[in-house]
Amino acid sequence: MGQARAVVQKKELPISDTESSQEEIKPLAERIADLQAIYQLKQAIIQARLNEFESFWRDADNFRLFEELVFCIFTAGASAKMGLNCIERIRTYFVDSDPRQTDSRRIA
Repeated sequence: MGQARAVVQKKELPISDTESSQEEIKPLAERIADLQAIYQLKQAIIQARLNEFESFWRDADNFRLFEELVFCIFTAGASAKMGLNCIERIRTYFVDSDPRQTDSRRIA
C-alpha cells in the first residue's frame, strides 16, 4: 500500500519587524484603530451585556445555571435557535427526573 504525501509550499516570512514593509504595517495599524473606534461606539452596549451575565450568575439558581451550561454546549457547533430548540425538548428531563430512577428517559 502506498503512502500519501503532502506537498508543502514554503513561504519565507520576515525574521523581524524591520524586514516588514511599511505598506504591510500601515493597514494593520489602521485596522487596530478601526477596531478601537468601533469599541468606543459599542462600549456601553458591551458593558450592559456583561452586567446582564454578572446578574444572571449572581441571581440564578443551580437549575438555571445548569440549563445555561447545557445551552452553551448545544450551541457550540450549531446555532442559538438550535440550542434553544434542544433545551426546550430536554427541559422536562431536567425537571421531572428523579436521580434514583432508572427510567430510560432520564439523562445519565
